[in-house]
Amino acid sequence: MASNIKITFVVIVLGAIVAVVMYFYMSSHSNILLKEAEDLYSAGDLYGAHDKAAEALKADTRNRKAIDVKSRLYSEVKNDTNYKQAQEEYQLGLVAMNRNKYQEAGEHFYSAFRHADNVSTRASQYGDAQKLYKEVLAKYNELDDRVTEYHYKNALRIYVSGNPAGAFESLQQAPKETQQVANLRSNIAYDLGLKRYEEIMVNPDISPLSYYNDAIYWFKLIDSASSHYKEAQDAIKILTEQQPRN
Repeated sequence: MASNIKITFVVIVLGAIVAVVMYFYMSSHSNILLKEAEDLYSAGDLYGAHDKAAEALKADTRNRKAIDVKSRLYSEVKNDTNYKQAQEEYQLGLVAMNRNKYQEAGEHFYSAFRHADNVSTRASQYGDAQKLYKEVLAKYNELDDRVTEYHYKNALRIYVSGNPAGAFESLQQAPKETQQVANLRSNIAYDLGLKRYEEIMVNPDISPLSYYNDAIYWFKLIDSASSHYKEAQDAIKILTEQQPRN
């Protein structure tokens, strides 16, 4: 009985000694790795330093210094990654824009916006990220101008070919409301409204309510600066007075 107690005691003591030895070994190993992380950081290798700090923390999860260094380096890595990705997306957007791939360019510019905006105000890259943000914004505006011009010209081509409804659909995709766009939309709306108006006037008693609503809809789209505006307003008044009442 006494022999068994002694054996158990020896096992417990040896286990404790091994645990203590392993703790000091892992703690020492963690500190060595942490020193390597600091050396890498001093040498300008941010990502290598972060990975080494992660190893140090894995070796000793209670190493407070390793926890602090890993957290700080993670923040720096995150900011640096966002800034680099913003740069990359911006360049991809420029390439797509120069190839007239406007939707693709817009997607890259949006991604560049998002990454640049995620750079912390305390990051060393913050100033450069804000500068890049402004550059992307300028290109985004230029992209809007190009896309608007593209859809305007496409709508004009369709309109001249005798398809005002198709022209209107194309024009609706223009991101900016320029005077050119407003003028063409007014002309298209006038043509479509007038067509429906004339159909109603031929048979006002049998024209369905939907015809009246259709004509009024188109006439209301005519810009106040259009030469057709007054005529459209007069037509709207007539249509409103004559439309069937359910």
